Amino acid sequence: MPAKTVRRVVTGHNREGKSYIVSDELVPASGIWTTTGEQPLGAPASGEKVQVARVTGDTRHFVATIQPSKAPKPDLTNRIGFHRTPGIAYCFLLNGQIVFLTDTQEVTVKAGDVVVERNTLHSWRNDTNEPVSMLITTVNSVA
Repeated sequence: MPAKTVRRVVTGHNREGKSYIVSDELVPASGIWTTTGEQPLGAPASGEKVQVARVTGDTRHFVATIQPSKAPKPDLTNRIGFHRTPGIAYCFLLNGQIVFLTDTQEVTVKAGDVVVERNTLHSWRNDTNEPVSMLITTVNSVA
């Protein structure tokens, strides 16, 4: 039986400290992401600036529902809704599709995809007519 794969989108900070998509790839569902005490956001990409000091141990597990976006919709210019999760967040899309925005780019993610959001500025935009739900687990840290 072939191993099930999951599309994983991972964020990080470039050399200028701007948020971007570090990777967008299919990975085995049995190994979506790993962190350690020494690397609380996971292994950094080449040239990536890591912006976290230590893990606090605080976690939160919840479902967030993003309603269809209204004008003006978030984009890379107006930066509506941009925020930072203080640590790492695993965002599993449960239904539909949504646009995930960083400082430098945007990508459409769909049901079954996971975004590994690593202490970066980001926003979400729902260009559909239906609410989109995500199962999110956050692990907080102190920057």
